Amino acid sequence: MVKWTEDFGAVIDSLGLCKIAYVAMGISPDQIARAFQAVTGVEIDTDQLLKAGERINNLERLLNLKLGLTPSQDTLPDRFIEEPLPEGASKGEVIDIHRLVKEYYELRHWDLANGRPSKEKLRELSLPG
Repeated sequence: MVKWTEDFGAVIDSLGLCKIAYVAMGISPDQIARAFQAVTGVEIDTDQLLKAGERINNLERLLNLKLGLTPSQDTLPDRFIEEPLPEGASKGEVIDIHRLVKEYYELRHWDLANGRPSKEKLRELSLPG
């Protein structure tokens, strides 16, 4: 869900649309693809739209790595990963950030050691690698 939301969010950002408005109005990727096609005349379907968002996120990752980001910075504030939840169904639980980052990297096809998109992923997205 995080990956999908990030990819769709990247599309929304790149089109200059307001994320709050699309969430509040429940606009779907299919509606965005149809509107894009109506405005530009370029045929695009939902899968191509989300692939564009994935391309954007991978480009951002490459840029961030080049600027010095390290996998150790893929984390949450200490409160979320050290302090147990005080109540509710998950009372006493803390977020296992290492497991979640590993799952995220695997889903994105990023190297587990350095967080870099794999050569295969870059090739699939027609990005330099």
